[in-house]
Amino acid sequence: RRDWQKARMFLLASLQEWIDGSAAPAQRYQYQQCSAWHAIETERYESALRLWQQCTSDAMERRSMPEAVTGLSYQVLCLGNMGAFRRAADVGEAMRALMVEHRLFGDPYPLIDSNLAYVYAYAGRHADALAALDRAAAAGVVDAATLGLRRAVVYLALGQAGRARRLLEDGLGQGRAAVGRHPMLLMLARTRCAMRARSADATALALLDEADELARESPKVSLRARALLVRAECMGGAAALKAALEARRLMEGRDAHGLRMAIESRLAAAWLEEGDIQRALEAVARPAKGGVELHFTYDEEFGGELGPGWLLSHGLTKPDFLVAAGFGHQVVTAHNGC
Repeated sequence: RRDWQKARMFLLASLQEWIDGSAAPAQRYQYQQCSAWHAIETERYESALRLWQQCTSDAMERRSMPEAVTGLSYQVLCLGNMGAFRRAADVGEAMRALMVEHRLFGDPYPLIDSNLAYVYAYAGRHADALAALDRAAAAGVVDAATLGLRRAVVYLALGQAGRARRLLEDGLGQGRAAVGRHPMLLMLARTRCAMRARSADATALALLDEADELARESPKVSLRARALLVRAECMGGAAALKAALEARRLMEGRDAHGLRMAIESRLAAAWLEEGDIQRALEAVARPAKGGVELHFTYDEEFGGELGPGWLLSHGLTKPDFLVAAGFGHQVVTAHNGC
């Protein structure tokens, strides 16, 4: 598979000069589509999103609505992998509206609604997600296991772990292919941990091991990172930290922003459990430029003069901004840092 990826990269690069020069508009569009597909295949979702946005714009200008819908559907895929679920929901709704308006591809709504439900769930729009799943189920086109997984995501987010577990166990019992089993296994492990106060029992660990095995067989790095992320979520202490660090290593340099941020959040929680507050803060609040200083001063009863006051008067810190303790829900214009 990696050889095929290298071959595609070579072909696309070798065609670039011709595309920029004498290629016809239709040929340029096909080239752009191929580049966008390749970006998705290599998990460069931010790059793929920009390419699919251009493809969609070109298709709309030519009034080619089927091609515009294709571009919008891949934008939803990219935004979902980037963790931008609210934007993905907006794009998905625009795609569905376009298909309804132009009556494209016969009756595509069940598949569209099933995918929209998944996006709605992660965007926090749970009522919209369940309504979309009801529409998809009524059409009888989407398989029950897929719909069950979508519903389980919603139920788990709503705190209804028991309902989620039943759906996921039914889905696994239907003998789905490996590509379908992986998210089922991860969701079922998460559900079991949620039902046991977020502690992984032997069954949850067995589910995670099976998911890890499937992920290792896949060329998709993000699958392996997601499996490690769920393992970190279901476990505590050093095991969670180890899994989260390995997930970070896998995703380093990749542009799946949403997944990377989820990993950093899990790392912050793991470091907090280990008592390393500084690393926890760095994981989720590392500035793009400048720096963050963390000062522990225990002098509230002295008015701050022996803590921040002493540090400032001796020039040991020169902050531009200060984040300090508050005393309720209030807005203040000054604080001495005590």
